[in-house]
Amino acid sequence: MSSIKFKVIGTAICTITFLLLIMLYMYERGRANSLEEKYKNAQSQITALADTAKKQKLLIADFSALSKQHAEEMTNARNKIDELESGLADSTKRLRVNAVCPELSEAGTTGSVGHAATARLTDAAQQNYLRLRRKIEEVNGQVSYLQNYIKTQCLRF
Repeated sequence: MSSIKFKVIGTAICTITFLLLIMLYMYERGRANSLEEKYKNAQSQITALADTAKKQKLLIADFSALSKQHAEEMTNARNKIDELESGLADSTKRLRVNAVCPELSEAGTTGSVGHAATARLTDAAQQNYLRLRRKIEEVNGQVSYLQNYIKTQCLRF
């Protein structure tokens, strides 16, 4: 009887060991599946972040080019106005004013030319004109810059 007892105990031990091994395998397989799922999620996040970084680099490069172009246009406009200002200062350029002189009454005229000097703006009026030109160029440049920014940066995606 003792040999049957040993066989039964041996079979029970083997069965219990086998069941424990199956349970351990199932547990480890579940952990492996969980880790594999986490790995796939991490990979997809890395890919998404890499794509976002590429898009950001493109946006930054485009924005930089747009800003550089805008700065050059504004510098050119300022240089033109400065050139006009220096031309006015040294009398190589003149401002043309479309104006009508008021007619003098017949009794007040002597038939002479009067002051034969050419009509010109006062210095204050010239400075106001130049200041307004600068402001107009600045506003036009800003509007153009913002329109380009909206077209190239905001409406892109």
